[in-house]
Amino acid sequence: MAGKGEKMQKDDDAGQYLTERDVLRLTKEALDQGRTKQQVFEELSPRFYSKEHLAQLISTIPEVELRKTYRGTNQALVVVMVLAGASHLVLLLLTVHSKGRSAFTLFNPVIALLVVFLTRRIYQMSGGVYVPVGLLSLIGVLDTIGLVPTNPLWSLVDIALFITTAILSFHVGGHLFPHRGWIGPLKDENGNYLL
Repeated sequence: MAGKGEKMQKDDDAGQYLTERDVLRLTKEALDQGRTKQQVFEELSPRFYSKEHLAQLISTIPEVELRKTYRGTNQALVVVMVLAGASHLVLLLLTVHSKGRSAFTLFNPVIALLVVFLTRRIYQMSGGVYVPVGLLSLIGVLDTIGLVPTNPLWSLVDIALFITTAILSFHVGGHLFPHRGWIGPLKDENGNYLL
């Protein structure tokens, strides 16, 4: 039985169901063995319910060489994300205890927790989260700007961490997933997925 949120398709050859988790696992294994994403796509497309969704899933796994090349930068991004989340929570506590409060104060814990929650996906180098993390970090900057009068030093540290998170997120995501657009895999001029 597929887990919550997992779609499945009957695999006629093996008599088993192919879940999203299976696609991700098989893709990673195939890439580790030196096969291309296009080969994986062609092999799995008859056994999965949607070519579009299959392309979406396959495009979230980075190539082996790219994983090796950007491992260090990705780990730096993880560290900065944790620091940014922690910094934003500290800023929230400082703001709550000070006299002045920003209208955005209620968003502080939400942004901080979302960035920290997505850190695990970034650590795993999962495509599809780098752009949202970058955008959330930019929202965090806008949120923190309103808090500068209350806690100038801590706010500037917070802003610097969020800007660093956004830059690293867009940089690493763009290099790990060169054929992935804002919301999914790009297509060539013939309408074929660029994986």
